[in-house]
Amino acid sequence: MEKLHYEHKKIVEVFTVVLLMAGLLTGSQVVAKEKTTISFYSWMIAEAAGAVESLEWAEKRFETLNPQVDIEMVPLSWEDTPVQLMLMMTAGNAPDVTLIDGSHLGQYVAQGGIQALDDFISPELKNGMLEAAYEHGVMKGGLYALNWNPNPLEFTYNKELLKKAGFESPPTTMDDLNEQVAKISQLASDIYGLLVVSYIGTEPADWFHIWLWNFGGDMIDETGKIVVNEKGAVDAVTWFKGITDKNYGPKGYGTREGRVLFSKDKIGLMVEGSWIRGILQELGMKDEQWALSTIPSSPFTGKIGVTPHCDHMLVMSKQSKHKDVAYKWMEFIVSDPEFTKMYYQGTGLLPVMASAYEDDIYNTPFVRTCLEQMEVMKVPGIFAFPEKAALERFFMIGLQQVIMEGRDPQEALDEVAKNMKILLGR
Repeated sequence: MEKLHYEHKKIVEVFTVVLLMAGLLTGSQVVAKEKTTISFYSWMIAEAAGAVESLEWAEKRFETLNPQVDIEMVPLSWEDTPVQLMLMMTAGNAPDVTLIDGSHLGQYVAQGGIQALDDFISPELKNGMLEAAYEHGVMKGGLYALNWNPNPLEFTYNKELLKKAGFESPPTTMDDLNEQVAKISQLASDIYGLLVVSYIGTEPADWFHIWLWNFGGDMIDETGKIVVNEKGAVDAVTWFKGITDKNYGPKGYGTREGRVLFSKDKIGLMVEGSWIRGILQELGMKDEQWALSTIPSSPFTGKIGVTPHCDHMLVMSKQSKHKDVAYKWMEFIVSDPEFTKMYYQGTGLLPVMASAYEDDIYNTPFVRTCLEQMEVMKVPGIFAFPEKAALERFFMIGLQQVIMEGRDPQEALDEVAKNMKILLGR
């Protein structure tokens, strides 16, 4: 009887051990299933070959430091981001973190799907950013975006075409620009002196502010007044009409096709951001064939022309179920010095943290030009309007009527102003 009792006891003990082992295995499976996934949507994954390697490194590094986190990187093109993000926010399935163009921030904030970051950002990170970089993420009194790359626009010029046209350096004033554009265009019938992107879209409207400001104009001023049909704006559009009428610049071109022409020595000067370095490398153009310069000045600007910011910014969805972890990922790719260095080398995009520039890798003419232009960035008044995209579309339609159909600039812009006022209920 004792023997039977002993054997029964042993069977129970073995069975208990088996159950415990099963429990441990089940427990480990539960832990694996509970791993936190953070979705990150970005066009830099979709279309920037120079960014992919460094972003993959950042993903692995972050997951090593945070083993219970899985970063899911999803490609989304630049053109599709504004509409797709708005649709996903409306449908309730927005990504945890999304890369946006800073010019679109106002629309997302107005939609109500973006998480304010004031309770997440540390004083150290806030105070360590380049001057004004933090402020570009502020909207309606709150921080709604974390600046990843502070991007002014600069002139990109073809060294060989400038030299062939008889110039040793890029233009510094509008008078210089007009002279250089004319002489470069005269080198051959298929060479343009200047590319100003002018397809119907928000990007060319954003970038056209450079020329509006250089002529003392604007679309909507800082007080919210519609001034698109006043003298400065009319003068700017009239100037651009002269460029296209003389075949010094193409009509209705976009950035992508313009970059291809530039890489084939068919365009002398164009406006771009620091991201252009990685793009031209992908197009087969050597770094020594081109360079950056600041925007030419005019009587309405200081020593250099003023540029809007085209910052790459990170936003968090209000729908994120893991906001603390999502913000931790945002902070990592913004501030990790090893990653930001790799990212700069692959793309040309500059870090937002001031301390990063202590590294000699950033001590180059390219970076110095970007930093100089960064000092005179301005946020267009139109950026604050939720209706920004529609307002800018009115402007680009008016601009195309002028350059494509020969419509009088004043007449076209009067109609633009009228449409803007109707849209805004004025």
